[in-house]
Order: sequence, then structure tokens, then C-alpha cells
Amino acid sequence: MVFEKWWKVSDLAVKDAPIPAPEPKKEPTVKDYFITDTEGNRIEETRIGETITLNINTQDMIGETMTISLSDPTADFMYNGMVLENDTLKDLMVTKNMQKIKLKVVEPQPEE
Repeated sequence: MVFEKWWKVSDLAVKDAPIPAPEPKKEPTVKDYFITDTEGNRIEETRIGETITLNINTQDMIGETMTISLSDPTADFMYNGMVLENDTLKDLMVTKNMQKIKLKVVEPQPEE
């Protein structure tokens, strides 16, 4: 009976090569955020009844969740047919580096 062993062949020239350091983990950040009108122009103030877009420019945040407070005492905001409680958009999942969220500006709701 003959026994044979298969040996792993290694490239000896690469054996002593330095191992590259792992890339440092990138810190998720919000680079910029602003609101625009329906034509994409940046605006500072909103009017009741208009539709606006909240633009959030992020880096390394895809797959993360965030909470955004819009804090406007003169108006409330509607997202997907529901008025945001305390003007806060909760648990928003980031799917792109430039996230665009359509909101409707509505009359302030009475506090319950």
C-alpha cells in the first residue's frame, strides 16, 4: 500500500512580505442638510401648503438610521400622509449618500 501526502505549495517570495494594515473604520457623518422647493432651489423659510424636499448629504451612513428634528414653531410637517410628532422624523433609514425626503408643510396642530 502506498500513502501519499499533498502539501500546500507556498510562494516563498511572498512569505516575508509585509501584511497590509486594515483600513480604519470610517465614521458615519452628516455633511450637510437643507430644504428645497419643488424646483430644487434652496429655501430658508416655508409656507403652509407647499411641498418641500429635505436634502441630507451623508458620508458612510448607508444602512444606518437617524432621527431629524425640524423644529419650526410656525408650521408642522407631513411625511407619507402623517403629521410628524414634535416636527421630528424618527428612525429614518439612510439608503443613499444624498437622501431626499418629500414633506408637506401644514398648519401647526394643536397639542394633545
